[in-house]
Amino acid sequence: IPESRSKGSCRVCGGFKEVGRSKAMTIKGVIFDMGGVVFDSPFEAIAKFEEENEIPKGFISRHVIGRGPNTSFARLERSEISYGDFKSAFASECKIALQKHSPSFSFDENRINGHTFIESIEKVQFRPPRIEMIQAILTLRAKGIKTCALTNNWFSDSEPRLKLSSHFFKEAKPLISQDKFQLEDEESVEAFKLMERLFDVVIHSRVVKMSKPDKRIYELAKEKLGLEFDELIFLDDIGANLKGASQLGIKTIKVVNYKESLEELERIVGFSLFKRSSKL
Repeated sequence: IPESRSKGSCRVCGGFKEVGRSKAMTIKGVIFDMGGVVFDSPFEAIAKFEEENEIPKGFISRHVIGRGPNTSFARLERSEISYGDFKSAFASECKIALQKHSPSFSFDENRINGHTFIESIEKVQFRPPRIEMIQAILTLRAKGIKTCALTNNWFSDSEPRLKLSSHFFKEAKPLISQDKFQLEDEESVEAFKLMERLFDVVIHSRVVKMSKPDKRIYELAKEKLGLEFDELIFLDDIGANLKGASQLGIKTIKVVNYKESLEELERIVGFSLFKRSSKL
């Protein structure tokens, strides 16, 4: 993960920012994580789930889903366990971890299980995507730069749908006029169908049965994009995922504040990616 950011020159012009290209860096493809980058972060939902169930803050990420590739959650993301079986498997992991941490913890499997956990994530993660991210993705494609969605996800009982406003479709356009990359205005759309329209390549962990940070999934992205590792840049909000990509020679941006991350990407590609007010 880069420790410092390129300082490229920039100036405000007509409500958009013109950006100086970083030297010696040619990017032909951009890989985007979904939750925490294009969509809101699932960590908000996890925190709410913990609070509602009186679980210590950060406990699930540290002691349940963050324990490596063999947890029930990681296996769900690779389709190694069914959504039905995940319900009790996740509950069992939580119960063991919580009662080890606090023997007096009163565990209620009706409230703390794999299904209630996934439902809480999907309520937050599948709000409408960040408009600035959509503008950036479509602008990159209009400029001839390939894009890839690379997401760890799962099969659940239903495909999440997004309720999108007319304002969303009015704003979710590339910054240069190209009819080819305009989204069709729909009131409701399946989240994963929207991804297929937005990106040149979409890779779901649940389909390919491997997940970040397994290096094989980055190799698959490279192959599907038809590019080399040093021609790619990857945006994700999880350091471990970025580390796996970086070790292969992929440039990375850790997304904390997503607008700042887009500005960093602008400095690298050398052109404006999203709208901002003239005050910026």
